[in-house]
Amino acid sequence: MQVAERRAEGRKTAHVELEAAISTETVDELRSSVETAWEREGDAERLRARAVDTWEGMLKRAQRMLERIRSTRDPAELQKAGLEAVSAASRDALCAMAVQAAAQQGVDVNTRAAGEPAAGEEPHERLLRVAAKEGLVETVLALVKAGAEVSHVDNQGRTALSAAAGKGHVSVIQALIEAGAQVNLVNVWGVTSLYVAAQEGHVAAIQALLKAGAEVDLAGNKGFTPLLRAARLGHVEAINALIEAGAQVNHASREGVTALHAAAMEGHVEAIKALIQAGADLNKAGSGGRTPLVAARTAKHDAAAATLVEAGAK
Repeated sequence: MQVAERRAEGRKTAHVELEAAISTETVDELRSSVETAWEREGDAERLRARAVDTWEGMLKRAQRMLERIRSTRDPAELQKAGLEAVSAASRDALCAMAVQAAAQQGVDVNTRAAGEPAAGEEPHERLLRVAAKEGLVETVLALVKAGAEVSHVDNQGRTALSAAAGKGHVSVIQALIEAGAQVNLVNVWGVTSLYVAAQEGHVAAIQALLKAGAEVDLAGNKGFTPLLRAARLGHVEAINALIEAGAQVNHASREGVTALHAAAMEGHVEAIKALIQAGADLNKAGSGGRTPLVAARTAKHDAAAATLVEAGAK
């Protein structure tokens, strides 16, 4: 049998196995995306051969996972096999297919990805949070459809939405919100998904969360708001997005730290300029009577101090 014939036969067998467990439309959609990629490349024959090998590998990997799910009748083994299939598949384009197949076989998608943690260990993440963190929107949608709890909070207050926010995965954020995710849930430190997005400087994620009703000034346990966190880390675009949404520029933490203090003590000149332009109080004193200028000088940030003096700080 020629190589091309073996490939064709292999693809046909894999297609049959997949289509027995999941919808033909999903398989056709993935096949179409591969074929579209072929047509966009100059060396069509070389790319076609490479794509066929990749396609076959993906299908065979999915086939093995699905066969394992179908072959066992023991409930414990079925659960284990299904979860392993979903977890493994979350690294490639077949993750959503594996989720659908596992769900059809009765796998509980709300079980943690690697079982329950031992005493004192960090909590293992549920599959939905894993998929959200990786930016796998189709997997997220498949898990939600299969019954994943969209706003599940683990014992550290972490959610799938906060995972997506921390990585800036806007499409996942939107999918979770459309599925009913609560945008203002807080973790054990009082931190919201908006705070996490601001901390990482993900402007598009910030805007998506604000549009969905995230509270712009909801502070954490120490009184730090998303704006204070963005200022401390020097995320100028995030600062501007939060201010535009109505963030209180002179809000102070429990220790009297404002956004301007936070930017000054870290020497973020551009952040200082953005806050001053937004009306930040140049001379507001924090704990110990420290003003933003004192904070900048104490930390030996000369450029930051000069910027504050030029603006009228004392």
